[in-house]
Amino acid sequence: MACGGAAPPARAPDAPDDLPRGGATAGPDGTAPAAPGARDSPPAICARVFELKAEACPLAADYDLSVAECEEDFARSLDQRGPDARTVTLALAACLLDNASCAAASQCVAALAPERGEFRACGSEGTEPVAMARAAWATRKAATVTRYSQATSTKEAPIEVCGIGDPEGQLAWLVAMTCDDGSRPFRSPDHAHAARVGNVGAGGRCGSIIDLYEVRCPERTYQIYLDAYVCPRD
Repeated sequence: MACGGAAPPARAPDAPDDLPRGGATAGPDGTAPAAPGARDSPPAICARVFELKAEACPLAADYDLSVAECEEDFARSLDQRGPDARTVTLALAACLLDNASCAAASQCVAALAPERGEFRACGSEGTEPVAMARAAWATRKAATVTRYSQATSTKEAPIEVCGIGDPEGQLAWLVAMTCDDGSRPFRSPDHAHAARVGNVGAGGRCGSIIDLYEVRCPERTYQIYLDAYVCPRD
C-alpha cells in the first residue's frame, strides 16, 4: 500500500450515510466539531492505516513505514507535493476514515484508480499511457541499468516506466536500483514513495506529467525524473 498520494487523481465514491464523515455537524454530545482538516490530518490518517494493518486488512497488511515515517509522508503529500497530490491524498484519507470495515475501505481505494483505457498518441493530452513497441521498451533509457549512478535523467529526458505501483512501474524500478556500494536505499515501495518530491509538470518526449524523486545514496543524492505514462504494447 503506497499511501500519501500514490494513486491517480479521482473522486472518491460516496460513503454510506451511516458511516462517520467530517464537516460542521456537532458531535453526539453537542460539542463543537473539530477544526476543518483535523480529522484528515497525518496523525489521524496514519492511525487508521495502522488500525487496518493490525486487523490484517490486505489494504494495509504490507504497509512498511513506521508511524513517524507515515505521518511525514502524508504531511508531504498534503503540503509539499503540489495540489494534485493533496487532492489524491484527501480522497485516499476519505476512503480510510469514512469506511468502518476493511472491505468498504478497500473497495473505495480501488475505485480511486481509473481503469487503464486505450493508449493515447504521443504529445496529446490525457492520462492514458503512450504505447511503445515491446522491442523498443526493452532498450529504452535506463532499461538495463542496475545502479542509480547509471540512470541519468532530467525533466526533458526522464526514465520511462509503466505506471506507479505496477510491476513495471516507478516504485518497483526505484526499489530494484542500488547505490554504488550495492546497498538499496528503499526496502519497499512504501519507502520509495516517501522519497517523492512531487510532479514537476509536463516533460519527456510525449509531454506527460513527470515525477521527481530524491534518492539518497552513500556516494551522493540523486534527482530521479520518472515518466510513468509509457507502457509496452503487447
